[in-house]
Amino acid sequence: MRERPLQSVVPPALREAVRSRLLELGVASEHHAEIAEELLQHACDAAEAQRIDTSDLHAVEAWLAGDREWSELARELARSASSHRQNRAERLVRAGGPATGLLGDVVQAARSLRSSPGFTIVAILLLALGIGLVATVFSVVDRVLLAPLPVEDEDRLVRLFSRAEDSFFGHSPLSLPELDDIEAQAQTLTGVAGFALTFTALETADRSELVLANMVTGDFFDLLGVRPAAGRLLKPGDDRRGDPQSVVVLGHESWVQRFGADPGIVGRELRINGQPLVVVGVAARGFRGLLRGVEPTLYLPVGTALRLGAEPSTNAGGLEPGVDLRDQRTRRWLWGVARRLESAGVDESRAEIEAIGRAFAAAYPEDETERGIAALPLREVKVMPGVDGGIRTISWVLFGVVVLVLLIACANLANLLLARAVRRRQEMATRLSLGAGRWQIARLLLVESLLLATLGGLAGLALASAATATLNRIRLPIVVPIELHLAIDQRVVVFTFAVAALTTLIFGLAPVLESWRTDLATALRRDTARGGSRRRRLQGALVVAQVTLSLLLLVAAGLSLRSVLNAQRIDPGFEIEGAVAATLMLELQGYDEGRSAEFYRRLREDLAAIPGVVGVTLPSHLPLTLWTDTWRLVPKEQEHLPVSEWPSVDIARVDADYFETMGVTLVSGRTFSAAEIADNRRIAIINETLAGRFWPGEDAVGRLIGSAPGDEPLLVVGVARNGRYRTLGEDPRPFAYMPIPDDWSSRTVVARFERPDLASPAAVAGVLRGIDRHLAISNLAMLRDVIGPSLILPRAGALVFGAIGSIGLLLAAVGLYGLLAYAVSQRTHEIGLRLALGARRADVLRMVLRDGLRLALAGAALGLGAAVATTRALRSLLYGISPTDGWTFGVVVILLLAVAALASVLPARRAMRIDPTRAMRHD
Repeated sequence: MRERPLQSVVPPALREAVRSRLLELGVASEHHAEIAEELLQHACDAAEAQRIDTSDLHAVEAWLAGDREWSELARELARSASSHRQNRAERLVRAGGPATGLLGDVVQAARSLRSSPGFTIVAILLLALGIGLVATVFSVVDRVLLAPLPVEDEDRLVRLFSRAEDSFFGHSPLSLPELDDIEAQAQTLTGVAGFALTFTALETADRSELVLANMVTGDFFDLLGVRPAAGRLLKPGDDRRGDPQSVVVLGHESWVQRFGADPGIVGRELRINGQPLVVVGVAARGFRGLLRGVEPTLYLPVGTALRLGAEPSTNAGGLEPGVDLRDQRTRRWLWGVARRLESAGVDESRAEIEAIGRAFAAAYPEDETERGIAALPLREVKVMPGVDGGIRTISWVLFGVVVLVLLIACANLANLLLARAVRRRQEMATRLSLGAGRWQIARLLLVESLLLATLGGLAGLALASAATATLNRIRLPIVVPIELHLAIDQRVVVFTFAVAALTTLIFGLAPVLESWRTDLATALRRDTARGGSRRRRLQGALVVAQVTLSLLLLVAAGLSLRSVLNAQRIDPGFEIEGAVAATLMLELQGYDEGRSAEFYRRLREDLAAIPGVVGVTLPSHLPLTLWTDTWRLVPKEQEHLPVSEWPSVDIARVDADYFETMGVTLVSGRTFSAAEIADNRRIAIINETLAGRFWPGEDAVGRLIGSAPGDEPLLVVGVARNGRYRTLGEDPRPFAYMPIPDDWSSRTVVARFERPDLASPAAVAGVLRGIDRHLAISNLAMLRDVIGPSLILPRAGALVFGAIGSIGLLLAAVGLYGLLAYAVSQRTHEIGLRLALGARRADVLRMVLRDGLRLALAGAALGLGAAVATTRALRSLLYGISPTDGWTFGVVVILLLAVAALASVLPARRAMRIDPTRAMRHD
C-alpha cells in the first residue's frame, strides 16, 4: 500500500461506491476494515489509471460492477478473513470457550488499567471517596434502624407502652401491676417482662464511677432468648420478693473493658451502690438491651436495684421509705416487652392488648383516665416511638446526602471513562476488524468498569473502616452515653459491594455506548469529529448533574452553618461562659439525708475557697441537658378541675444562690432565701410564659398554685425571665423553680469563676475527691460543654453538610475542568482555524469561559429548584432560618459560579496559547 494519507485524496463518490459494492458482495466493511481499506486503495489506483470520472457516483458504481478483477479480489480477501476468524474461534473453543474468554477479558482489563496508572488511581480515588462515605453512613443507619437485635424470633416480640397524649413522647412506661395483669389476661402472649434504665455507682479497686444499668424483671432474658457469654443470666427466682441473693449480670462490653474478659469474674463480688453483689454471668456478645445506642454496663433484678436505692430514669416520682415501687399501680416506670404466641397474628395480639388497656380504664377509673395500652412490634421501635420518627428522618437525610456525593463521583468518573473511550476508538476498531463482536467489546469494557468498582469498593471499605473507628471514639457530653459500636461487618461489606456493582452499571454505560456506536473505518482513520457534538452533549450533561448535586449539598451546608451561628446567638436565659458543672448522685453510694446535707455544706465552702470562684449553686439539674422533671400545676382558683386537665409544667429544684450564680434575672419579685429552703417552704418562682398563661395581664407575685389535690398550694414569690429549657429552638415553654431541700442527694454542681480563663474542671474535681475519694462523678466539664447536646443536631448538620458539600464542589470543579480541557484538546484544529482567520485570543478565552459558565449556570438553575423542593426536610434541624433562605441560596450560587469560572480559566488560557500554524496540522 502507498503511504500517502488515503482519506485526504479519495473522492467521496468513489468511497461510497466501494462501500456499496462490498455490501453487495457480502463483505461488511465494519467487520473487514483492513479489506475495505485495501480494496479502496486498489480502486483508487485503477480509477486513476483508467481515467474514470470519480466525481460521478453512477459512473463509478457501473465501472466497479463491471470490473471482474476487482470483484474477484474482494471475494478472495473476504474468504481469507473469514477463514482466519473461524480458526480463531475454533482455538477459543479448544482453549475453554466463553469462560476462558471472560477470564481473558479480566486479564486484558487489568493490563489496560495498569497501562494508564494516572487514570486508574484517579478513578479508584473517586470511587473510594463516594463508596467510603456511603458505607460509613450505611453502617450508622444499619446499626440504628435496620440491623436486627440479637434476640430469638424478633418478629414475635412486641413493645408495650402506656399511651397518653400529654406525656413527653406520647408513649409512657407502665407500672409493674399493669404488666402483671397484661400477662395474666392476654391469651395471645407467652410472657411479659419489664425493664428500666438507672444509674449506679460501681466501685473498683482504685475508683468509683457512675455507670448505666438496666433494672429488669427476672424473666427478661428468658423472654428474649438471650444466651450468656459466661456463667448464667438472671432468672425469675433472682427477682422474687423477700430476701433473695443479691446478684448482677455484666454487659459484654463492660466485661471486656473493665475485667479483660476474665471468665473468673463469675462468682466474684462487686460493690454497687456500696453493697456487695455476686456476678452470676455475662450477657451475650452484641446484646446491649432493647434501646439502640444505649448500652447498659450492668443488669440488675428490679428488686435488687430498688433495694440499692437505684431510681428508674423514667419519671416515677422518686423512692419513698417503706413504699415498694413494684406495688404502685399509678407509678409507671417500666418499659414493657412481650412475646406473642407463634399462632397469634400481630393484629390479633395488638387488638387483645388494647382491649385489656380499655378494661383497665373501666376497672380503675381514677388511675387509668384517658390512658390506653399500645403494642408495637419490637422491630418498629428503635428507642421510643416519640423520637424514632426524628431519628429516621435524620438518618435518611444523611444517607441521601452521601448518595448525592456518590452520584457526583460517578458522573465525574463517567466523564473520564467517556474521554478515555474516545481515545481508545482506534483500539476498539482494530479489535472489531480482527473479528471481535460488539458484545465482546462491550463485555471487555464492563469488565474494566467492574474491576475498577471492585478496587474502589475495597478502598472505600478501608476509608469507611477508618471513619467508623473515628466515630466510635467520639464521646458526647451527656449523662446517658451513646454507644453505636459501628463496625464494617458482613452486612456493610455486602452493601458496599452492591453499591460498587451498581456504580459499575452507572459509570460503565458511557464507554459501552460509545464503543457500540463506533464506526470502524472512521475510527481507523482517527476521524473523531463524527459524533463529537453528541459526545460533548453527554459529557456536558454529566457536568451539569454534578453542579446540580453540589449546589444542593452546599445549600444544606449553608443553612446548617447559619443555623449553628443563630443557635449560638440565642439567649438561653442564663450565663454560659466561665462555669464548671458536674453531676452527683450521693444516694447511690450510701449517703443518707444527714450525710448528704453535710457533704453539700462542705462542698459549698471548699468550692468557694478556690481562687477565682465567685458563686456556687447546687440545683437538681440544669436546663438544656436532656434531663426533665414535669409536674401538673394549676392556678389555685382552678384546682376544682380534674387533674388530667391540669397543664404539665417543667420544673427544677434550685437553691438560694442559683439565680445569681447562673445569671438568671427576675422581672419581678424576689429569689428564695436560705431560711425558706431550710424550712422547706411551699414557694415557687415561675417564668414569664407560665405567669402569662395562668394570670394574663396580671401580676403573678403573691398568687397561689396548686400542685396536687389536698397539698398546700405554692406561693409565687418571683417571676423569672424566659429561657430555653429542653432545646435552643423551642417555643416559649412554661417553667417553674422550687426550693431544693438541703438533704436532696442527686444534684448538679455549678461553680462560677470570675473570668472564663480561670474556670478549671480539674480544680472542681480535686475538691470533690478531697471530700470523698470514692465519689462517683458524672459529666464533669465546662458548662458550655455540658449543655452541648442541645446543639448536637445543628452542629452535626453543619459539619456533615459542610464537609460533604465541599467534597461535592471539588468534584464538580474537577469534572468541569476535565471536560473543558478535553474539549479544548479536541477543538485544537477549530481554534487554530479561528485564530488563523483573524479571531483574537481574547475571543477564544471568552468562548471557553462561556462554555464552562453555561454548564455551571444550567446546573445552578436545576440545583436551586431541587434545593427549594428538598431542603424543607431540614426544617426541624434549623434554628432561626428558613429552609429556603434567599441569602444562603444567593451566596452558594455565587460561590459555585466562582469555582466554575476558576475551573474554566486553565483550559481557557491553554486555548489562548494555541499556535495556529501547528493547530492547522493537528489531526
